Amino acid sequence: MTDRAGLLSNATMDVSREMVFTSVKAERAELNGPAIIYLLNAFPQLSETFVLNEILQLQKMGSRVHVFSLARSGEAKVHRKAVALIETTVYLSGLRREEKIRALARLILRHPIRLLKSTWFVMCQDGENRSWTFKQAIYVAGEAIRLGVRHIHAHFAVDAAEHAMLASMLSGIPYSMTGHAVDIYVRQKLLREKMNRAKFVVTVCDYNKKYLLEYNPAFPDDRLHVIRVGIDADLFSRNHSTQDHEKEHGPFHIASIARLVEKKGLRYLVEALAILKREEVVLQCTIVGEGPERAMLEKLVNEKQLDSIVRLVGAQESDQVRSILQSADVFVLPCVVAKNGDRDATPTVLLEAMAMGIPVVSTSIAGIPEVVPKEAGILVAPGDAPALARAIKAVAGLKGNERTAMGEQGRKHVSAYFNSETEVRRLATLFFNGS
Repeated sequence: MTDRAGLLSNATMDVSREMVFTSVKAERAELNGPAIIYLLNAFPQLSETFVLNEILQLQKMGSRVHVFSLARSGEAKVHRKAVALIETTVYLSGLRREEKIRALARLILRHPIRLLKSTWFVMCQDGENRSWTFKQAIYVAGEAIRLGVRHIHAHFAVDAAEHAMLASMLSGIPYSMTGHAVDIYVRQKLLREKMNRAKFVVTVCDYNKKYLLEYNPAFPDDRLHVIRVGIDADLFSRNHSTQDHEKEHGPFHIASIARLVEKKGLRYLVEALAILKREEVVLQCTIVGEGPERAMLEKLVNEKQLDSIVRLVGAQESDQVRSILQSADVFVLPCVVAKNGDRDATPTVLLEAMAMGIPVVSTSIAGIPEVVPKEAGILVAPGDAPALARAIKAVAGLKGNERTAMGEQGRKHVSAYFNSETEVRRLATLFFNGS
């Protein structure tokens, strides 16, 4: 998946799951548009607000979006915007036997030949969970027919996409999928099959599109579309006058928000900070997020004697995140390609930082150069701590108004090229009007 730890997503914990299931359903607008099923691996995920926002935007446009998720996310807290959707989401892991039987009967009556062909296809595949996957796909197909669904879309080209492919084979309803990162670079089970059977395939950047066409050279270029992750830049704002006043009295502040995993490259940020400390650059760094590399990062901070400079504050609620960003002079996300080949395509967190008018420093891998123009920040080679240190020092050497101007360029770029409404409208056109 494109690992998107949004500023108000991965780092933000807004509503407890207990509150979700005791809350009153939010008022919904009357939806009379075409029906679509969104198939997801787990819902809701704090690090996947782009999926949530996409669904909400489609609903705003009048589409009837039915969310089917293979499993619950298991996260203790979720976003407020997800509350109403959770209450109507179908979780395939909790299906009752009678529900599966009704769906099977519906297919026997409506599409017996498709059922036989799909059964044979599944029998010819390897995999321990093929029976479990097929039974769930039968249910999705049966419900798609009952609900009058015109299209099935899966986010991430892994398990959810396999369910979508099988449900399409069973029902005859076209499907598509969005490929992000780990799902196309690492977990490639049936990837060519999923692509070839899809009405169209979506990915989030030109870098990914080039890779997928090289991976599957027979796939038609005109069926592979780049739909960028969009955000609403108007939701992000920052009081520059307050920030500039505070900077007169405090050290240069670096902020980074990410899941603490290998591909985020945060160890190189710590190493770069050690270099800057030796060069007597006065600074502070706040790293927001949780993950399996936290212990390693804490040890590295201690070894480099950076305890007075670096704060690993864990996952934070939205007010705390905004407070950290309000005082940030630069946002740093030093992404790398992980040992297993996983990488970020277009991290949403960069878009959100730029929308807040913060200069960014990141790395020139995957689709990041498509996100960060040279006027809005600095990109360095991945895994190069000295280069990262030089880039941070360069931003620190700018005057306050120069940093503000750099941040404003980033905000303009996001508003122009990563507009959520524009990108979802393009996607809706593919869903309902052909590719």
